[in-house]
Amino acid sequence: MTKQTRNTSTTDDAHGVTSSIEHAFIGKLLIYISLISLGIAFVLSGKFLLLLLGQLLIGAMFAHGVELQHQCLHNTGFKQKKLNVFFGRALGIPMLVSFHHYQTKHLWHHAHLGTQKDQEFFSNTEDSMESQRFADRLRFVLSNIFKWNRLLAFGQAAKSAISGKKIELIAKKYAEERIRQDYILILFCLVAVISLSLLFSWKIFVLCWLLPFFLVAIPLHSLIEFPEHYRCQRSDRSPFKNTRTIDGSAFSFWYTNGNNLHVEHHLCPSLPIDLLPALMKKQLGMHHFRQNSYGDFLKMVAADLRWGVLRQSVNLKSPEVKNDFT
Repeated sequence: MTKQTRNTSTTDDAHGVTSSIEHAFIGKLLIYISLISLGIAFVLSGKFLLLLLGQLLIGAMFAHGVELQHQCLHNTGFKQKKLNVFFGRALGIPMLVSFHHYQTKHLWHHAHLGTQKDQEFFSNTEDSMESQRFADRLRFVLSNIFKWNRLLAFGQAAKSAISGKKIELIAKKYAEERIRQDYILILFCLVAVISLSLLFSWKIFVLCWLLPFFLVAIPLHSLIEFPEHYRCQRSDRSPFKNTRTIDGSAFSFWYTNGNNLHVEHHLCPSLPIDLLPALMKKQLGMHHFRQNSYGDFLKMVAADLRWGVLRQSVNLKSPEVKNDFT
C-alpha cells in the first residue's frame, strides 16, 4: 500500500457521523420507502403499463436498498450502532441479504483486498473474459448479471441457520450467531409474505416481490457491483490500482449510494458516503482505473465481450477523464 494510502486510512476514525449526515441518510430511507410504496400502488392498480412500471420501480429500489445497507454496515448512516444494525437488517430483507453476513465478508474484503485472502459477499471472477471463445465470455457476463442462484444460496444458508450448522467460516462466534438470526428473520418474513398472498392475493408475492427481485433487482444490483474491481490489478494492495472509480452523475451517485467512487471508499472505508466526492477531488490524477460514466464502463465491457481481454491491445490505465466531479 502506498504511503498516501496508509495516511488516508489512518484518519478513518476521525470522520464521525454528524447530524447533517444522519439527516441525509434518513432522507434516503424516506425516498426508498416512498418509491417502493409507489411501485406497489402501480402494481395493484390493475393497469398493465403501470404494473410494469411498478415492478421496475420496486426492483430498482430493492437493489438500491442493498447500497443503503452497505452504508449501515460501515456504521456511517446513523450515529448509533444499533440504528445502523436495525435498518441494515431491514434493508437486506427484500434481497435476502443477511446484514451481519454481508458485513463480515465485506469488512474481510476491505482488510484483504490485494491479497490471496480477498473474498467478497457479492463475488465476481473475470477469468472467463480472457477466453478466446465468445461463448465463455458471454456466459461469464450473463452469469454475473443474472445471479439467479441467489435464491438457492439463501435456501442453503437458511437451512444451516435452522439446523445450527456453521454458515460462514471466517465469522467469529458472535458474528455467526447474528448471521443465524438474520437468516431466520428473513425466512420468517418470506413465509409471512407467501402466507398473506395465499390468504388475500397472489399479486402480493409474485408481482410485488418475486418478479421484481429476479428480473430487475438482481441484474441492477449486479451492474452496480460489477465495475468495482473488474480488470483492475487485484494483486496490488493500493486502492488506486486494485479498484475503479466512475465519475458518474448526481443520479448515479444517489442510486449507487456513492458506490461509483469506489477507490475513495477503499481509501477511507469509514468515511460517510456524502463526503466521498470531496475526497475524490483530492486524489485526482492518482487513479489507474477511472471512467467518466457507467456508459463508458459498459462500452469497455462490450469490447471485452466481443474481442476478449487478451486480444485487445489496451492500456491498463483508463482513458482521459474530466477533472471534476459532477
